[in-house]
Amino acid sequence: MTKIASELCDLMKDSVVLTGTEVDMSVLQELTSCLIRFYSLNIQNYKIKYWEQGNDVPLPINNNSNLTTTDVAIFADHLLKAINLEIFELQMWRSMTIS
Repeated sequence: MTKIASELCDLMKDSVVLTGTEVDMSVLQELTSCLIRFYSLNIQNYKIKYWEQGNDVPLPINNNSNLTTTDVAIFADHLLKAINLEIFELQMWRSMTIS
């Protein structure tokens, strides 16, 4: 699965950078949903496996990403709207869990 994810990522980077290709919104929504679920399950498994050993849970993007603050803010804002979750509710959930 790691190889497939890496190949998809490379393909998407090349497509956006070279052609500015747009993707049908319903396909983009499905891809985003799958990626979020995949990330969530992996992090839950990571916590079970490594958290008790004192390892930090990795964040969804690394310091080398070329994402801007605006990119992340737009995505986070729209994601919260899509599931009808307010920022204060997210903060409450965050304070009740170990992240």
